[in-house]
Amino acid sequence: MKKTTKRHLIVLLVFTGALATVTIFLKKNPKKNEAYFESLSKVKSNQDIQSHQANQAKSTQSWVPGPSSKSGESRRGLAQSQVSLKSFRSKLKAHGFSLKPVFNEEGKLIQLQGKPHALADSQRSFDPRNEAQVRDRATAVIEAFRSELGLDDRTQLELSSVKPGQFTAQVTFEQRVDGLIVHPRGKIHLRFGPQGELMGMESSAVSAVQVQNQFSMDMHHAKTLAFESVSRTEKEPAYHSDKNTPSGTDQKLLWVPSWKSSNPEGFKAYRFQIAGREVVIDGQSGQILMNKNKKIY
Repeated sequence: MKKTTKRHLIVLLVFTGALATVTIFLKKNPKKNEAYFESLSKVKSNQDIQSHQANQAKSTQSWVPGPSSKSGESRRGLAQSQVSLKSFRSKLKAHGFSLKPVFNEEGKLIQLQGKPHALADSQRSFDPRNEAQVRDRATAVIEAFRSELGLDDRTQLELSSVKPGQFTAQVTFEQRVDGLIVHPRGKIHLRFGPQGELMGMESSAVSAVQVQNQFSMDMHHAKTLAFESVSRTEKEPAYHSDKNTPSGTDQKLLWVPSWKSSNPEGFKAYRFQIAGREVVIDGQSGQILMNKNKKIY
């Protein structure tokens, strides 16, 4: 007999002896026997409960009712969520091909990426070289996704640029809140394919801006502060334009630097272009909010 066979026999005898010892012990202690099998049952029961809870969590992760929700309210909320999702998918299909949405942590739509492809109801008359058609197409897309973008009643969108092309077209909107251009946030950029299909959209729009100040300083005073800031930065006097003469680039705006899309702080401010630099001055305190080099070399 080989050594390996002997080893197998020894292991088998040890296992059989241990099993016999446990059986004799349980027969002599019936209560412990019952407790043993009851504990096994509880373990299995707990595993089943945990598995069920995990499955329930997966099935309800798209909408979770609050602690005060009743069963009827839960059903209505779930139904509304399903309707909204179905509506959103219909919009994606209607305005582009294979559009992939990206939402931020606050649930606002910030990006759509698609592919060039003729739409199901393709407008054969669409011409990406026609500025009016491109503008109308962009306006229709913005209106369709207005709620997903988080555009509230205080928001107006102003057409900033339209760039028609032979095969593609691009459109940019700027957001106005209470009549003031939002900066540096508040931009929505769209790209269209040859059939008018939406190929891309990027949004930095904001909602419910919390304005922190009011204009108490006139533009002339603010421009003087801006010139002083540029002179300090460039280490020479900024004589490239007359600070006493209004420029076409002088502008009132709402400065929103935060990347929060909901309830960000906003500051009423002035923006100037001086000696190749963009300078933003707080309209109340005169603080320099930005002094950035915009020169192109």
